[in-house]
Amino acid sequence: MENKTLSKKNIVLEFIFILSVIAFVFGTLQNINSLKLKYKNVNANIVNIDGIDKDYLVKKMLNTIDNFNTVEGSFEFKDNVFDSDYTSEYKVRLGDDAKSYEKAIGAYINCETLYEYSKKSVLTVDKAYKTYKHSDTADFSSPLLKEKDDIIKNKKPNERFINDNGISSIYYRQNRMVIEFSRQSLDPQEMVLSFLVNSNNWHIESSEKIADVDCIVIRGSLNDDIYAYRYKTSDFTMWVNPETGFLLKFECFDKEGNLSKKLETTYIKINSPLLDSDFKSYPDILSEIK
Repeated sequence: MENKTLSKKNIVLEFIFILSVIAFVFGTLQNINSLKLKYKNVNANIVNIDGIDKDYLVKKMLNTIDNFNTVEGSFEFKDNVFDSDYTSEYKVRLGDDAKSYEKAIGAYINCETLYEYSKKSVLTVDKAYKTYKHSDTADFSSPLLKEKDDIIKNKKPNERFINDNGISSIYYRQNRMVIEFSRQSLDPQEMVLSFLVNSNNWHIESSEKIADVDCIVIRGSLNDDIYAYRYKTSDFTMWVNPETGFLLKFECFDKEGNLSKKLETTYIKINSPLLDSDFKSYPDILSEIK
């Protein structure tokens, strides 16, 4: 009777041992596959996400002004380095009857901006100090400005940097949206030229949706250079809409893994009609500071 009991115990122990071995082998294979996938993503220049590669994505981000007609939305921005945060709302309509509106509110910011192409001017209101100013804007239809803009448009990222007699400069396309705070999302030229010029430092990882809009997720690192110091960033992740090049979300982390900067779109509509009545008027904005 005792031998039968021991025999049953041995069978149970052997069964448990076999299950443990199977679990160990399965886990090891999963880890190996995960490492292979990670290695493939880090080193591949083209990831098969709707045929999108790095060059395509960078070109879209540098030239968003060519990729849409209207856009409206909002995002939240937080900068833990300078203890600053704000929310931005925007509406942009391009074309012969171009208009743009932007409102930014935060601990140190409370302003609105309205641009009308027909007036060739922009109104900026600082609600915190109850001040305003009118500024003239460039005539973006000017053949000379268009010619210069086309030259910059066709430059590769590394060709945007120039050094003239020891003076360094960067070519940016014109701010035809006439916005300020929302540019880092809608016109992310600076982010591209700071983070993505060296294609070996980042990779296309996956696709996700931000605010119900399709995005390509890219992940990378900054070396110990001027941009790593300026942005207090070691590692970063960006969510980019591949149709427009809009940067709908980004996260930056310092060397200790702490979040240094973050932007995330909370609402966005692309290429939906924007009528004049959808924008505030100059009198509407001015009345709010009187």
